[in-house]
Amino acid sequence: MVKSRFLYLATNGQIFGPFAAARVLAMYKSGKLKADDMISTDKNRWVSAQEFFEPERSVPVKAASASSAEKKSEDKPVLIPVDSDGQKCSVRLSTPGKTAGVFAMIFSLAALFIVMLCLCFEPAPADETDLSNGTARSGYAESEDYSGEPYDPGVPDVSGNGPDEFSGELPSPPEEEAAPATPQLPANSGKMQDIIRKNKYAVGVIIIQTADNSGRISVIPAGTAWACDERSFVTNAHVMESVKKHCKNLLGDPRVKKFTVAIALNESREVCIVEGVKIHPEYPQSPESNDFAVLFVRDPVRHILSCAGKEELYALQQGDEIFYLGFPMEGLKNGNINVNSPTATMQDGRISSISDTTFGNGRVEDNILIRHNLPTAGGASGSPVFSVSGKVIAIVKGGNMDLKFDENGRYLGREPSAAQINFAIRIDRLEACHKINFTHIDDFLGR
Repeated sequence: MVKSRFLYLATNGQIFGPFAAARVLAMYKSGKLKADDMISTDKNRWVSAQEFFEPERSVPVKAASASSAEKKSEDKPVLIPVDSDGQKCSVRLSTPGKTAGVFAMIFSLAALFIVMLCLCFEPAPADETDLSNGTARSGYAESEDYSGEPYDPGVPDVSGNGPDEFSGELPSPPEEEAAPATPQLPANSGKMQDIIRKNKYAVGVIIIQTADNSGRISVIPAGTAWACDERSFVTNAHVMESVKKHCKNLLGDPRVKKFTVAIALNESREVCIVEGVKIHPEYPQSPESNDFAVLFVRDPVRHILSCAGKEELYALQQGDEIFYLGFPMEGLKNGNINVNSPTATMQDGRISSISDTTFGNGRVEDNILIRHNLPTAGGASGSPVFSVSGKVIAIVKGGNMDLKFDENGRYLGREPSAAQINFAIRIDRLEACHKINFTHIDDFLGR
C-alpha cells in the first residue's frame, strides 16, 4: 500500500503545495476544493478531486480496442490507495495499451520506492539545536529559498519560502478555540494547607517575660517549640541553653523584679508556663546529633503533633518535599513576630541530602542529619519539620551563616548563606529524652 502524506493541487492553471492529505480532504468535503480541481501525489500524474477522494462516484475511462480477454486483462485499472486522515481512497488510472501499461508499472514502482524512502527517514524534531554551527534545525527539509523559519507542509505557505509559492486563497478549516488554561497548584499544596490547618495551634514561641520594679512587662522571644503531648513541648537544647544564659543576666539586674519562661501559642493569646526542663542526656558530648530539649508546662494543651515512625523515617530520600512551621526572627523586619499574638511562618522545600553527622553515608540508623533548603534564621531553631504525610520527621537545628564584620573588625551580625543548605535532626533521636526526668525550671536556671 502506498501512503501519500502530502498532495499537490492544480487549479486555474497553477500548481500549489505540497499540503497535508488530511487538510486537502477537509477542503474537499467543505466545498472549498471543487470536484474538477486536479490532485497529484508527485506532480506527474493528475486526477480530479472527485476521482481521487470518491472513485465510486466517478466514471472509469474505458481502454481503446479492448476486445480480447488478453487486451481486457492488460487494460485493468491500476488502483493506488491513499490514506487521508484515516480514510482509504483510491486513484483510478486507465492504461490504454500494453506498452503504456509497462511504463505505468515502472513509474508506479519508482514512485513507491521514493515514498517508502520518505516514510523511512523522518525529519528531526523541530526544537533540536545543532551546536556545530549555532543554528536551530527546523525539523523540515530546507529548499534553496528557505528563510530559516520552520515550514509546516500542512498549512498553505504565503511567505514564499515553501517548495511552491502560493498566491491563491485556499482557507483552512476553522480551528476550535483552546479553552483557557486553569492555574495549576503544586501537587501537594492542598495537602500541605490541610496539615497546617490541623497542626498550627500546637506550635508556639518560647518567651522570657520580665517585670521591672515599676510593674512594666517586657517579652523577649527566644525560639520555637511544639507540643508532643498535652504537657510537653519539644525544642532545641541550644535554645534552652541560650534562655538559661539570658536569665542568669536577668538575675543580676536590679531593675528586674521577676521573670517567667513560657510558650506563647501560635495564633492565640494563650500562654503556657514552663515548669520543668530536660536536656538530651548525650547533648553535652555530641551536640550535633542530640540537640533536643523537652519542656514541661503547667497546664495541658489541646493540640499536639504526631511524630513519624521509624519505617517512614528510614524511607526518607533526597528530594522529598518537606516544610516547617516556626518563628524565624533574626534580621527580619519587626523580628517577624508580634509576641502578644504570634503567627508562625511556614517555609517549604526539599531534602537536599541525608547523612550521618560527619556528612558521610552511614547506616540508615545513623543517617540522622537532614540537610535541606528550607530558609531559616535565628528563632526558627526547634521548629517541627513535616513530611507530606503530616507527621514530624525532624527538628530544625540551624543553618549555614555568613558572619559580617566592619572595616575595623567589629562583628556586625550574621546572615544566611546563599547556598541555602541548612540542618535538621531526625526526630527519632528524641527518644532518649523520654527516659529521663524533668529538672525544675528554677533549678535549671540557677535561681
